[in-house]
Amino acid sequence: KAAKKGPCIPWQQNYARWQHTSPVHHVTAMIALDTLNKDRSAPCLIPGSHRWRDGDILPNVTYDPTKDESQQMNTIWEIVDDDEREILMDMPPSTIDLRRGEVLFIHPSTLYATHGNRTLDSSRFLFVHFIGGKVAAVNAGPLLPNTTKFAAGAPVSGPYFPVV
Repeated sequence: KAAKKGPCIPWQQNYARWQHTSPVHHVTAMIALDTLNKDRSAPCLIPGSHRWRDGDILPNVTYDPTKDESQQMNTIWEIVDDDEREILMDMPPSTIDLRRGEVLFIHPSTLYATHGNRTLDSSRFLFVHFIGGKVAAVNAGPLLPNTTKFAAGAPVSGPYFPVV
């Protein structure tokens, strides 16, 4: 994220991008290439949110450039139900500071956001999404644009989806 203007990324669940695969056997590694903290793009997670709604995906929150970071972070209240709202009151989201080289593993149904970058330096991190070996395509076609086309029920593999 650019210095002083790298935006907050609103609440999301990574499995929303992989709903066309099954079973849910995914994990995301967030790798800090620079030190991350609340002022410098740190991730903010809601502990236990991967258990909400039996692992179903919550409504998407889209980035709105007209909202500041506090307004973006408060969009969580727009997508939770009454039970989840009560849980959030007791256990608010947690910002996770990461030092350069540290990795945070994120369950595919965990709700998380990233803070904006308010520092004079850019902040760098990357996400690597891992899919388990028994995961298959739900529908025929590519999982991502310009990648391998799968038959419905075929295991996810190939040059764009290597086994690690």
